[in-house]
Amino acid sequence: MMRQRMIIGSLLLIGWWSAAAPFSRAQSASEDFSAVSFNGGVLNMDTRIGANLFGSGISGGSFSGIHSALIPVDGGVIFGNPASLTLVGKAQIGFETRFPMRNGSLGLGPTSILATGSIQRTTDRFLQDLEFPAESVPSYTQSDYAVLGQPRQLSAFWLTWPLKQTVGIGFGYRQPLRITSEFSLSGASTLLHGKQSSGAQSVPIDFLAELALNAGLDIQLDEISIGTGGLLEIYGFGSVWWGATVYRNSASAGMSMDMLPQGVMTISGSNQYYFNDSGDPKLNDSGGESNAFFWSMRGGYQGSGIGARLGLVHRTFLEKLGTSLVLNVAPRINLFDGDAYARSFIPVFLNMHGVLASENEFEDDLFDVDAVQLSRPNLTRQTHDRLGQQIQIHLPTSLTVGLDLPLGRHIAVVNISRFFGSLSIEGEFGLESGLAQRFKIGKDPSWGFKAGLDIARRVRPNGFASWSLPLRLLTLDFDGLLFELMQDWTGYAEPRYRLSGGLQWGQPVVIGLDNTFSQDLEDVLGGLIPTSLSVGRAYTLFDRLEVGVHVMGVPDLLMRFSLGFNVY
Repeated sequence: MMRQRMIIGSLLLIGWWSAAAPFSRAQSASEDFSAVSFNGGVLNMDTRIGANLFGSGISGGSFSGIHSALIPVDGGVIFGNPASLTLVGKAQIGFETRFPMRNGSLGLGPTSILATGSIQRTTDRFLQDLEFPAESVPSYTQSDYAVLGQPRQLSAFWLTWPLKQTVGIGFGYRQPLRITSEFSLSGASTLLHGKQSSGAQSVPIDFLAELALNAGLDIQLDEISIGTGGLLEIYGFGSVWWGATVYRNSASAGMSMDMLPQGVMTISGSNQYYFNDSGDPKLNDSGGESNAFFWSMRGGYQGSGIGARLGLVHRTFLEKLGTSLVLNVAPRINLFDGDAYARSFIPVFLNMHGVLASENEFEDDLFDVDAVQLSRPNLTRQTHDRLGQQIQIHLPTSLTVGLDLPLGRHIAVVNISRFFGSLSIEGEFGLESGLAQRFKIGKDPSWGFKAGLDIARRVRPNGFASWSLPLRLLTLDFDGLLFELMQDWTGYAEPRYRLSGGLQWGQPVVIGLDNTFSQDLEDVLGGLIPTSLSVGRAYTLFDRLEVGVHVMGVPDLLMRFSLGFNVY
């Protein structure tokens, strides 16, 4: 994959994509390729991310998945600690949805999303290495539209039912992750000029290339859970509840990319040779010669895995203290696509041995003017591309201990987690000496810490309490204010505001990538990573309708709403 990025970047057709590095110049009678003109073209993208990784349901969704023994629960605990299933205490049907949003709604245009300043700086460095004339001004990459947002999404659904006073069952579906992305580049072009020494002569060579590129990505992760829970023991200091859930994770990953360059080589200012010219008489088709110039990739992977959650909840009498314990045995998901492929043809003068020898320099020039065959300069060769038929998603098993401490009507909660295994993706891409090359990217988490505060507020007849105004502004509680003002009709009750955050420790896992890209990923994935930073709230309407709102969070984004209807 990284090798293909080098191809694209080296052609200067999407030079902003790959970081440019100084080229080492060979001393010869030939004149290396230099850039005469550059047009960055028009770049457009539409990316939608629906993340629901750390919590679903009214309590879990508004509290970013923190396990609690004392906070009022709902049927969404089927995705968290199943020991709380019986504590729901009623039959409930509920769902969680996400409203569509995009950067334009927040006042962010294409320039903000695409970081055009960085694109221009990368382009300038690359052109400087190719001795772009100082008096010429490149046409930088522009954008007609760049959309970054979240889709309309039914992110969760659940149903719980008490079999009797001390036993409950539950069923749930949720979608922890949905990503769709479309990417296109058109009108990008460059003109390179060089000279090749041929005996006592110096032959001028011009290479004009233009690119159209289209790429797409569609990733989806689903979960179906079924579980039960009940009373385990009542003793002198309180009660202990148990629960167990079996769940199935299904995943799919669809990806496509088509790089469709058009190019022409001009020798001595007059003789023109075109790429992708099937009627070129100078090529020996029967001998395997080709002037095809493209890069294409397709993959549509699908697979599933089975996991389980075991949980305990302990409450002291009068709920002076609460503790929880959750063991999540995560599955390994194997995704398959027997028809996945990656295939490309590139010009023979594009030197793919110019891999990154260090962080800062290439071993050789990427454009080797001496490799141009003057009798057929449009000759290309097939690269050793291969897209594996299997991708593995590794999810870590975790053991979480939670402590609830009441602070009057409010509750402070702390979770400490120990992880076993990695959170990573593993597969194959490319061939080296006939052997498939494996890559693995992710993180080996070791410990995690979460803390949150559940703030309960008494309902006021006029809907206003000065001390709660900052909370209402922070949580965008305008709907709650309206319902509270009409509480005689709405039955608005039990408003709660939830603030939470967490950190995760661990080591990066980066295997099978070139040095520079590996270092970049290790810097991103290593050390402390903030998780589940969130702001949420919850309340009750009409005695039977429970409402939860996840206002914002990292990485779970913005505005997710949960509704639970108590059947009885």
